[in-house]
Amino acid sequence: MNNGELKEILAELVRIVGSLEEQLRSLEVLTSHRVGQSVSEKLGIPQKTNALHLQVQSLRERVNKLAE
Repeated sequence: MNNGELKEILAELVRIVGSLEEQLRSLEVLTSHRVGQSVSEKLGIPQKTNALHLQVQSLRERVNKLAE
């Protein structure tokens, strides 16, 4: 496997993870409306999705840097 192919695979994985992150954000919004913001916060849902967002953003930046 050459570097170009590996970079394409990594970029596609980052896109998939980003899409999953968006789905989780949608679920967070639905959950907070369904059970209430206080329950969502007690479960740590906003903090967990924010942490996931930072991880995905960092991964995306690293893969983009590698692809350059």
